[in-house]
Amino acid sequence: MADFLQPVSRAWRLFGIVGSALSAIILLSLSLAVCADMVRQRSLYYEGRPLWLGVAFIGLFGMAAAFISWRLARRHVAHNGVTLIPTWLIQVFGIILVPGMFIAFHYTGFIFFLTSGAVICLAMIFVRRNIAKAQNNRPLARASVDGECSPAEL
Repeated sequence: MADFLQPVSRAWRLFGIVGSALSAIILLSLSLAVCADMVRQRSLYYEGRPLWLGVAFIGLFGMAAAFISWRLARRHVAHNGVTLIPTWLIQVFGIILVPGMFIAFHYTGFIFFLTSGAVICLAMIFVRRNIAKAQNNRPLARASVDGECSPAEL
């Protein structure tokens, strides 16, 4: 079985920086544009649905993408020494995705949203447990994104 918590090469890190930065730019620009349109129309709803809620989620995911690209560019991992973002944030996103999974199923009727969404949400919610298992099999020194340890941490 592949270990997805291994350090990555410089090329993959740069690919992640570019992808995360582009995602952040697109999502935050979209959030800002829709927010400006809501102010212009003086309405938080579109066809009776809460547009502000979608803007908040898009903005939240845009900020997360910006944070990830920033962490990748600085070559820092979270305090757990494995992930880029704190495990509590991964768990919060997993919990937020649970109702989204059911809403997507309700409006589309695709069982795929429940089956695949449940696996993803559970993996996100229990990420701390998986990291603890992985750290039991590794040295105690914290590594950077590229797998390099600073002399002070050895």
